Amino acid sequence: MATRRALRDDKRLKILGAARVEFARRGYHATGVDDIIKRARVARGTFYQLFKSKRDLFDAVVDELFHLVYQRCTPIRLDAPVTVERQMQELVSDIIGTLVENVDLAKILLNEAVGLDAELDDKLTGFYHRLLTLLEGSLRKGQQMGIVRGGDAAVLATCLLGCVKEVLYQYILGTRRPPVSQLVEELHKFIVEGVHA
Repeated sequence: MATRRALRDDKRLKILGAARVEFARRGYHATGVDDIIKRARVARGTFYQLFKSKRDLFDAVVDELFHLVYQRCTPIRLDAPVTVERQMQELVSDIIGTLVENVDLAKILLNEAVGLDAELDDKLTGFYHRLLTLLEGSLRKGQQMGIVRGGDAAVLATCLLGCVKEVLYQYILGTRRPPVSQLVEELHKFIVEGVHA
């Protein structure tokens, strides 16, 4: 039983990995189930045992990125052994590093997921709403502690998210692709200078 589950999980991971590559390379509409199963080296029957449809698989790929981003959104703590500024730098580094390491997923999120259909648009809206709520809450807490400048925390949160999204988008397009360490350093400086009290 455990071996069968392990084999099933392994095949699911192969399909997800293949889907990430194909959706990022070809786009959602131009990618067929045949492209995915060929890359994953699994049978069509195996695909349909694990996923209802191409769209079901696409949702799983998008959910994977959401999960990766949420995992990295750790709150800043005053009682931590490192400074608030260092924690912010580590947070930016962790999130950007994760998105760059998973550039296929990031490309799918920024290029393919928007406007696919109303259901996915609602899912994306929920994802961004949750991120903005987390960011806004962190900024408000920072304002109360005196480490974040005054101002509308909701607007600041939106500006910060937009900044990170556009930097990542240009990186994915290849128009601006500095080393990740430089990208993180500049983003960190920009964020700190934009919100620090």
